[in-house]
Amino acid sequence: MQRLVRTESNYCTNQAELRGYAAAGIEKYEYSALEDNRTSDICKALDGKVFDIKDAVVGVNYPPMHPFCRSSTVPVIQTAEDIQSEIDERIESWHIPEGMSLDEFVERVNNGELEQIREEQNGETVSESDAISDFERKIYTSDTEHGLVVYPDGATKEFGGDEHTVMGDKSELSKMEGATFTHNHPSGVTFSTTDIGNGIVTGNLSELRAVTPSGEVHILHNNGASIEDRRKFNALYSENQKKAINIANSKISRGEVFDKEAFVSERKEKWLTENAEKYGLSYEKTNIDLSEDNVNTNYAKSIGALNFYEVSDDSPITAQNVIDDLQTSPIGQRVYNMLDELPEGIKCTEGKAPAGVRGEHSGNSIIIHVDNCSSNTEVACTIIHECTHHFMAIGDSQWAEAVCIAQEQKHILQRDHLTISEKRAIIKAVKADSDYSNYNWKRGGIEHGRRRNTTTS
Repeated sequence: MQRLVRTESNYCTNQAELRGYAAAGIEKYEYSALEDNRTSDICKALDGKVFDIKDAVVGVNYPPMHPFCRSSTVPVIQTAEDIQSEIDERIESWHIPEGMSLDEFVERVNNGELEQIREEQNGETVSESDAISDFERKIYTSDTEHGLVVYPDGATKEFGGDEHTVMGDKSELSKMEGATFTHNHPSGVTFSTTDIGNGIVTGNLSELRAVTPSGEVHILHNNGASIEDRRKFNALYSENQKKAINIANSKISRGEVFDKEAFVSERKEKWLTENAEKYGLSYEKTNIDLSEDNVNTNYAKSIGALNFYEVSDDSPITAQNVIDDLQTSPIGQRVYNMLDELPEGIKCTEGKAPAGVRGEHSGNSIIIHVDNCSSNTEVACTIIHECTHHFMAIGDSQWAEAVCIAQEQKHILQRDHLTISEKRAIIKAVKADSDYSNYNWKRGGIEHGRRRNTTTS
């Protein structure tokens, strides 16, 4: 009885405060936990966080969060300084035309003349879709993440990041409701749970986008989903990701999956396609326009990782041609993005090749025998093969060769997956190849940089 009375009392008190906030026109509240040695982990995690009044949900972000909950909330009231700071920040992104006063600009914007102002300033209207498309074409091959937000009023803001993250300042999320946010994934995979948690759940974006090195664009539309549905959606998405990782690990151990990231991403895409609409969202995948008229590509940075000094000048196989070839597939893109991580780069030679050997990998050294390769594509495939040995730290087994050849096949087919029959054909060919007859399937081979016990299979 005591549990019921205390919990219901907390509920009634906080509901009365919530109605008072709404009546007073207050738009946000701050969660306030009573901190002592009895404070729950749930309330500790929420303490100090700010939420919109319209998104308040008991048991999710509003007390009581659990039986005997003692937490409360406090109203967030903007000061004049806070309001002015927001105005100043937004003005910075408006690009007021030269010769136009702020008062005139604001008056015309309030009259719905923003597009007309842009036409007067630029000679044409730059639409939201054009701004996003131009940005995605600029960043899709970058090896670090970059982001662009397009606010509902047309203002834009760019963010920089590192290999795995973008926009470290989470305070920006509170300003993005109804906006569109796009960014690149150098790893070539679909949305992370952090993407959806920050962008859809917290930021309440109208559209979240991620572009990969192969030019694929993953798009998640928010069709007015409630905060409860957005939270539940991300929680289930996270569960699906964990299951996909566990399945991938199991299949890798059996030699059925060679690219863990691609497998997990494919499972996540399938889940998004089948479940997004159940929670007020929708998912689609498209491609950016990679026609020559729209793309200005510069691969100079990684050419230095390909040492062609011992290849004759009249050879049709060149560093630039090989890198261009790598750009034609998702696996090629990923290998290209990792070339600079090779301590000794890749040495391409002529005239020194053992018969039939296209490439060699030993420690940090990778050598490509160009004269045993018939084309730029075959050199690219050999680079993918030897880089798979290096970055996965595998070798000296038929299984390792099958993994590497599978990556070559993905590049040739220009897709990020193989069918079961294609995988079986590779395994059959490797086991029948006399070049690998001195290897066992896995016994005695190297996995994760360590040699397997020669007494086990």
